[in-house]
Amino acid sequence: MKSFLQLVLLVFYSYALFGQTRTDTIVVKQNTIPIDIIQHQSTSLAFITLHHDEQTGIAAIQNVLKDSAGIYYCINTNSKRTVPINSDGKRFEIDPNRIFNLMTSPTNYEDESHAIKQHIAKYLLEKLSAADLTIALHNNHDGRYSIKSYQQDARFKNNYLSVSINPMMDVDDFYIVTDSTQFNYFKKQHFNVVLQNNEAIQDDGSLSVFYGKNHRPFISIECQFGHLQQQIQMTKAVYGYYNTYFEPIENILQQTEPDTSK
Repeated sequence: MKSFLQLVLLVFYSYALFGQTRTDTIVVKQNTIPIDIIQHQSTSLAFITLHHDEQTGIAAIQNVLKDSAGIYYCINTNSKRTVPINSDGKRFEIDPNRIFNLMTSPTNYEDESHAIKQHIAKYLLEKLSAADLTIALHNNHDGRYSIKSYQQDARFKNNYLSVSINPMMDVDDFYIVTDSTQFNYFKKQHFNVVLQNNEAIQDDGSLSVFYGKNHRPFISIECQFGHLQQQIQMTKAVYGYYNTYFEPIENILQQTEPDTSK
C-alpha cells in the first residue's frame, strides 16, 4: 500500500511539475495534422510555434514550461516549415503563418486550398482564444532578418511605428509587439523591440497582423537559430510583463538557470 501511494504521489508531482503533454489533431479532407500541446496549470498565457523547423523556439518554451504556468501549441510537421496537404489527388504545401487573413473571407472558395487554410486557422484561433495573452515563438537566420531590417529595408517601412535597439544585444533577437504598453515595457527592460503598425501593415496572413488588427494582446519572440539561452530569457521576461499588466500568475517553481550544455 505504501509503495502504491508513493507511486500515486510521484505521478501527481510529475504532472504538477512538468504539466500535461498530449497530442490533438486537425482533420481536414484526407489529412490529419498533429498538434503537440503542453499544459502547465494556467492557460492564461498561450504560446504557439507555427513553423516546426524553428527548433530553438520549441526547446526554449519546453524549458520554460518546466517551472512556469502556461499552455503551448505546436504544429508538428516533422521539423518542416510547411504543412503538406493532399486533397483529391492534389498535393500542396501551406505556410501556417500565412492563413489568418482568411478568417474574414467567405467560405465558398473555388480554390480548395483556401478552405483548408481557413479550417486550420479557425482551429488554432479557437484554441488560443481562452488566453489573456498569446506569444508566438520564431527563429531567424543570422543576417537575413533582424530588428535592423525595419529601419534599413524598404519592404518594412509601413510595418512599424517605433523601434528600440539595445546595442549590447544581438540584432537577430527581438520582440515584435502590437501595442505601446508592451513596447515601453520591453524597452525599459533593455530588450530589442519593434512596435508593429497595426493600421498600415500589409496583411500577409500572419498571426501578428491578425492580432494587431483585431486589437488582441500578442507578442512575437524572434531569435536567431541556436540562441537558446536568449530565447529562454526573452520567454521568461514575458511573465514579468503579464504579471505587471494582467492578473498575476505565479511561477510554479523558483526559476533556475537552464542547462544549455546539451
